[in-house]
Amino acid sequence: MRNYIIADNQELTAYALQSLLKRDEGSAVFRAVDKSGLTELLKEHEDAVVFLDYTLFDFADEDQLLIVAERFHQR
Repeated sequence: MRNYIIADNQELTAYALQSLLKRDEGSAVFRAVDKSGLTELLKEHEDAVVFLDYTLFDFADEDQLLIVAERFHQR
């Protein structure tokens, strides 16, 4: 079973990704609408594959993204 997190605030893209990922039987797809939601989902599903549209998400700068990536790196 693989977990996926979609962090994309463009509805059409997020819907299309979700539809494609649900074809993977046994997978779970979650949606994050902001940085804090993404962090909470990653706490629960550290092994998740994240689809992130950085330009439409609420990261103030690249450093914030790098901090989250470093905090939740796959072991």
